[in-house]
Amino acid sequence: MTRLATCSISSSSVRCYYFERDVLIGIRDSLAGRLAKHGVFIGVHWLGVSQDHLLTGDEVHGVLRSSNSLRMTASERHDGFLLESWERT
Repeated sequence: MTRLATCSISSSSVRCYYFERDVLIGIRDSLAGRLAKHGVFIGVHWLGVSQDHLLTGDEVHGVLRSSNSLRMTASERHDGFLLESWERT
């Protein structure tokens, strides 16, 4: 079974827009460190703009993409949201 860590806008996950970039990097690294080798990390973010978001969805995914321990396996941009997945290396 693949372990799964999510960072999305659903009610059961971490809402990454509300963190400063450095805090989000720490969360990303902590979640990635908890994944089994080849475990999957999924990020789904709304691409709109909100006054209470510290980061945009694209900025959040930029932080997720910059990890040395995660390799992107899929990316889909849709009207209004971005869905990407990574595998722990």
